[in-house]
Amino acid sequence: MPSRLHLLGLAIIAALACAAPVGAQQILGGGGASPAVVSLHSGWGEPDGRRIAGLRMALAPGWKTYWRAPGAAGIPPHFDWSGSRNVRDVNIVWPRPAVFESFGMRTIGYKEEMVLPLAITAEDADRPIRLRLALSYGVCEEICVPATADLALDIAPGQSPDGAELITAAIASAPQRATRGGLTSATCALRPDEKRFEARLAFEPTLPEGAVVVAEGENAMFGPLESRFENGSLIAVGEMRALSGGIDRSALRLTVLTPEAAWVVEGCPSG
Repeated sequence: MPSRLHLLGLAIIAALACAAPVGAQQILGGGGASPAVVSLHSGWGEPDGRRIAGLRMALAPGWKTYWRAPGAAGIPPHFDWSGSRNVRDVNIVWPRPAVFESFGMRTIGYKEEMVLPLAITAEDADRPIRLRLALSYGVCEEICVPATADLALDIAPGQSPDGAELITAAIASAPQRATRGGLTSATCALRPDEKRFEARLAFEPTLPEGAVVVAEGENAMFGPLESRFENGSLIAVGEMRALSGGIDRSALRLTVLTPEAAWVVEGCPSG
């Protein structure tokens, strides 16, 4: 659900100007300092034929960009790979984001840089991959600004690694299964009539104060969740809106963010 700050950013600036693609790199901004430099990196080839590539966004000081669930005032990135050739599928690995407080609202994303590993499956591993990305995303300093970039990268079979260190570090920071973080139980109460959602997560040892829970799911929209500890369990409560088709509990995904780690819960039974 768009926030007032989000709508203000959309009203003030329709989009940042974009230069034409130069190889694998796109620099944003028409004149003056650019808030973001976006580039594709060819990564490396896996024994199963997949290519582990990467998308990197370097941000100017003071600017940040957003996670797939950006919070109250962010703009989530959108990826259009339709111009690609010899690409069957692109799966994005999201590294652990940070939680920001802006104008009394919580946003979730990255500062300084964002590196998204891309697991690319080619239609024919013996032919070049022609990666084409139309990217729309948000960057924010004092207001949120929508931006776009058109990126192109050709990857030959057996091409030498590029950006492997950055991509590997991003994969290592991705949220892990919550059981590895000590999750002992997880239950969710869905009340579509009341537009209310409540999750109860028990960890051993108990998570630190300030943990943030983000809910995502098919056929549902979730607002920011407020968290508290109760009898050793982390309780997250917030608004939800059920869309057509009902809510599939097995498709619910809860991400628990702390300053030091991130944990993901896939599926959430009633409780």
